[in-house]
Amino acid sequence: MIKTSSNWYTDSRRVIEELYGEDADMFCDLFIRKACSKCSIEKPLGKFHSHSSTTDRKRPDCRIYRNTWIRKYHRTIKGKRLRKGYDKKYESTVIGCAKKRYRSIVRRCNNPKDKDYANWGGRGIKCEFASADDFIECVKEMGVDLYGKEVHRIDNNGNYCRGNIEFLSKEEHTKIHNRMYSSR
Repeated sequence: MIKTSSNWYTDSRRVIEELYGEDADMFCDLFIRKACSKCSIEKPLGKFHSHSSTTDRKRPDCRIYRNTWIRKYHRTIKGKRLRKGYDKKYESTVIGCAKKRYRSIVRRCNNPKDKDYANWGGRGIKCEFASADDFIECVKEMGVDLYGKEVHRIDNNGNYCRGNIEFLSKEEHTKIHNRMYSSR
């Protein structure tokens, strides 16, 4: 090992390497402790994420704090915008677009907490596609371009299945449903 400037980490690591040899990495993570810069609790190095630019090669904040912070960040406006940008990029692919449509169908048919459940799952309408891949395969067989299209059930009281779905633009879909509801 090349000796760099002396500090608590390199001194401790050198001693552990002399004692444990090849198993030094495992023992360093267990025995060398450091205080989290955010919660100020001393923890083993194994409780910190890796970070290449620090001398001990670990982040200054512990995993628990970091994971909590990331979850909170993704709930903020800035975090949602960041996530939305990623989602838009993925949804611009054919597979991403189809998976989004499939997740939407499953959500409104199976989740009683969903705002649209009463109009779909609550009426007994089910998704008969076994998986998102099955739905994607059906879309490919139909040869449909999904961009700007909505899933429409031909038989309004039937399930989402092969032969009972078609893809329409928002305008076409709205016209059909306006005709159906105005005739009641």
